[in-house]
Amino acid sequence: MCIRDSLKYRKGPRDDWYARYLITFTFTQAVDILLWTLHRDTQPYPPTYGGLQSCPDLQLQFGKFPAADHPQAHNFYISKFVLPIVVFSQHAMQLTYPSSINASNRSRMIAWRILPCAVMMFAFGCTWLVPSPYDHLHTQAADKAVYADLDGSRTLHWGGDFTHHRMAEYLCLDWIPGFKYSPVCREHLPSHLSENISDTSYAVFTWFVVQIFALLHSGIVALDFVRVMPSRMATVHLVVLAGVVGSLAYADSTIQLGSKWCTYCLVYSFVYCSDPLWYPVLCAADDKQAPPPKTSTAEAALPNKQVRAGLRQRSVIGSAPRTRIHATCDQASP
Repeated sequence: MCIRDSLKYRKGPRDDWYARYLITFTFTQAVDILLWTLHRDTQPYPPTYGGLQSCPDLQLQFGKFPAADHPQAHNFYISKFVLPIVVFSQHAMQLTYPSSINASNRSRMIAWRILPCAVMMFAFGCTWLVPSPYDHLHTQAADKAVYADLDGSRTLHWGGDFTHHRMAEYLCLDWIPGFKYSPVCREHLPSHLSENISDTSYAVFTWFVVQIFALLHSGIVALDFVRVMPSRMATVHLVVLAGVVGSLAYADSTIQLGSKWCTYCLVYSFVYCSDPLWYPVLCAADDKQAPPPKTSTAEAALPNKQVRAGLRQRSVIGSAPRTRIHATCDQASP
């Protein structure tokens, strides 16, 4: 927050956008604080030990909602609706970068970002806690007590349970009415094929499916940097983004942890604060390649600004007598 405020008042040519973009990551931190508070305050209820619990029956759908007095009701509404809206705010703010590149298409580009966020809203249910580093074979049934140590061994998993056992169910597409066969469902394959697929290989496959969707999201972010920023500025942002995704993959063996992703993205705040140091070295050539401001054909043909200013001044002076002559003729008319 302090970094954002200092950028806002530094008044550099990009500082206002830096501050606006960083505040969207502050939104995710605020949601995380709210979710951790809910985890602490949710008391045990049958058959659970309390805390944040996934709601697998409320994932991949729009038509069902928990009862108003359900212990996970607030968790559900925050995870399914608030989080995707916050993510959309990040996409929208990213596309307001101050440049003339694709300026006429910005509104349309922002509107299209509603689609991936709607998919996220559809897929999400309730946030829960998973091991850190991430264990794709973990099940909620294996947890015997509420996590209260706050030692970093657990982390928030936004939106629900996408571990191996749950993904194996989802890939069978039984949650879609009328679907009887899925080529990626192990149970639907002929026995001579399914018998040759080991448990470990299928677990790797379900893990890979989740990573593909996470990569699609990072791909949208990367694409938007390229579509609204000059080439060198976009490259700087892509390098930082690759560092964020790579760090998450290395530390947690997955890139699907949106909560940690947004925490790592706060590295952008240090990049933006040091803009006066790296921008003149890495990106100054972008300013030279920026399209010039639009001018009239007559002014563009003149050699310098002083001559163009003189032409405009003579144009104003020359128009004054004609105005007085027309006024005198009007008065002389009978």
